[in-house]
Amino acid sequence: MKSLPASPHLDTLASKPHPLDMTLADFPKLKELPPRQKLRLAEELWFDGVGDNALPVPGWHKKLLSERMAAYKAGRLKTLSVVELKRRLGVK
Repeated sequence: MKSLPASPHLDTLASKPHPLDMTLADFPKLKELPPRQKLRLAEELWFDGVGDNALPVPGWHKKLLSERMAAYKAGRLKTLSVVELKRRLGVK
């Protein structure tokens, strides 16, 4: 039986990380981007991955969110101003 020659494309694929294992360290040039451009890219990636079936929401999450929204609309939840939230978090 004749063996196939090695393919440089297969070697390249084998050395690349699995998409689920990728981190910012796999893209050193991204670290060099200015903050505003990083945010734009993050937003683009977020909206590219979000959809009706992209991130299924468990039923209990939906129920909890509905209950909290109803409590908020009924005035049963205590709210915080942004200033108070920052004060509590120790953010200036």
